[in-house]
Amino acid sequence: MFKKPPQRVPDPLPTDPAHMKLDYWQSAQKHLLADARFIQKLLEYDRDKISDSVVRQVRPLIESPEFEPSRLRSVSMAAHGLASWVRAIVAYHNSLRVIRPKQARLQEAEEEHARVAASLREKEAELAKVEERMGALAAKLRASKQRKQELEDEVRLTNLKLQRAKQLVQ
Repeated sequence: MFKKPPQRVPDPLPTDPAHMKLDYWQSAQKHLLADARFIQKLLEYDRDKISDSVVRQVRPLIESPEFEPSRLRSVSMAAHGLASWVRAIVAYHNSLRVIRPKQARLQEAEEEHARVAASLREKEAELAKVEERMGALAAKLRASKQRKQELEDEVRLTNLKLQRAKQLVQ
């Protein structure tokens, strides 16, 4: 996680004395625990970019009964805190594996929503133009009907005047 390689040491448990295991303790003492900013580095650790390979490497440690935080509490509060941190980081990583696809789908849905909303705004603008034109045409129709009525009234009045003029002439 912090790019500090473990050392290979003889494994005391197997019957084969040539069998080696990775020992992180000596490397941790040299590189991590001696670092005055170790706690700050833990706090600033980019937990969003943990690779699956790191989690696979840590999994045997987490599954080990010796790494149980409750067991480590009686040995060392620092070890208990570190074990709890590692478990929390792995749990966070596992949660992200579920959440990231959902975040991607959410992003796609938000992009689709933005495209549809933009299209809707365009259609609403077109509709507003059509409604404006319809309003202008309706006003023109009303004015034309009023002008027609005025002309019909004028025709009726003119016909009436014509009839009266014919009566006067006769």
